[in-house]
Amino acid sequence: MIIVNDVNPSEYVFCLKNLLSLELGNTNLTLLPDIANLKNLTLLRIDTDNGMIGESLPGKIGQLSWLSTLSFTKINNLKSLPVQIGLLSRLQSLILAQIPNLENISPLSIARLTELRTLNFIDVPKLSKHPNPMGSFQKLTNLELTNTNLSDLQLKNLQQLSSLVISSNLAMSSIPNQRYA
Repeated sequence: MIIVNDVNPSEYVFCLKNLLSLELGNTNLTLLPDIANLKNLTLLRIDTDNGMIGESLPGKIGQLSWLSTLSFTKINNLKSLPVQIGLLSRLQSLILAQIPNLENISPLSIARLTELRTLNFIDVPKLSKHPNPMGSFQKLTNLELTNTNLSDLQLKNLQQLSSLVISSNLAMSSIPNQRYA
């Protein structure tokens, strides 16, 4: 289901228990605790929330056990991801873009996302601590870090990495010189 430029969509969308894909663009719909009702969801993409999401996502997002793609773009008030994000054991793609206030991603929770293939932090200028250990992302093929405040990057053990984009990370002075097998 794709909802775009509908500033007041019905909250009944959270009653559609068999929904596989939900894309919200430029809406005023909040991620209510009812998000856990969408147990079959494999894709959740939110682009421009109009300030409705708040500083954190509901912890119940961790109950979306079939989720493989999670993408948030232009979420202005979001400051942190809940620790429950680590419960998304099937998550393959995590994209966080244009989130100016995001500061905190729990390293222990994101380290549990061992199925990640794509990890993008784009225009997340307050993010200064990378969710280590990167070594847990052994299936990661795509990594993009653009306009963040990250200063440390550990690429060791990312044997599957085929695409790496690092741009406009002013706090990052170097990439560690590591030997790769």
